[in-house]
Amino acid sequence: MNNFQAYIEAIPDAAVLLNEENKIIFFNRRAQSFFGLKKKKHLDRNILQIIDNPQLKNFLSSRDIEKKISRGIDIQSPANSSLFLSLSLLPCTNNTRFLLARNVSKIHRISKMRKDFVANVSHELRTPLTVIKGYLEVLEDRLIDDKTLLFPILEMQHQSQRMENLVQDLLMLSKLEANADKEVDTDLVQIPSIIKSLIKDVKHLRSNKNQEITSDIDNSLLIAGNEYELQSAFSNLINNAMRYTQENGNIHIEWVKKNKLICFSVSDNGEGIAKKHLHRLTERFYRVDKGRSRNEGGTGLGLAIVKHILNHHHASLEVTSTIGKGSKFCCLFNA
Repeated sequence: MNNFQAYIEAIPDAAVLLNEENKIIFFNRRAQSFFGLKKKKHLDRNILQIIDNPQLKNFLSSRDIEKKISRGIDIQSPANSSLFLSLSLLPCTNNTRFLLARNVSKIHRISKMRKDFVANVSHELRTPLTVIKGYLEVLEDRLIDDKTLLFPILEMQHQSQRMENLVQDLLMLSKLEANADKEVDTDLVQIPSIIKSLIKDVKHLRSNKNQEITSDIDNSLLIAGNEYELQSAFSNLINNAMRYTQENGNIHIEWVKKNKLICFSVSDNGEGIAKKHLHRLTERFYRVDKGRSRNEGGTGLGLAIVKHILNHHHASLEVTSTIGKGSKFCCLFNA
């Protein structure tokens, strides 16, 4: 045991050895400063009784070991509010586990600066964009018969609308990031009525493509969450399918229970997406076909927004696609 304890002390990160009941077996010196642990007081005690943190509680109770090893969670140090820790969990012998914590305060500060910058710039752009769009509308009315000047005016309107959509999506992402650590609402959301309303709206807006939209909606399925966020996520996926599916194409929307999960899915028979792109689809500004995405009015942020919303609701996104046959985007929620 002495050699084992020496090994834990040599680990550069804070390390806490836990049993299957989350009781503390041993911890190194860095864990004392990161978590405020004391050997005479906290050994053989449940770490969740010492550190009252909902994120940590969910993290230790979750069975998704791959997520714990590869990504983990970030929390504020319970012993020092200026420190931010990245936690991961590693399985050990005899049903024990290592809770490891790394100081990521510098990375956290840089990330916060980036988020604040994007949010502030996006907010400041809203007013000049509104003014520009207003004057362009006036010019369009006055130059309706001047074909030479009308075309550039209409093109400027199109581009200013793209900029406005981009600003709105950036502000949405900033808001989601700011609320990422907050617990999601416990109120039940009327998902079936939201989906039906979204389908009605997109049929009206994109009727020129003559696409057939079918649906399979279980009206009894409700989930707890943020209604505005969930509506935004579902709207993004439905609009993407409408945007990138050819004229006279087919789109199928589902809200059903599968095994122990509730699935919202959008399937289409469009061009499909090559496998090499699938793992990057939720990255900001990542586009499979840049030219086509811009022409269709996409900002490159829709799936990043979907990912953040699903993370906030402890849900996941699964994407399957076959070139020439179409794609399926499925949001999986715990039942």
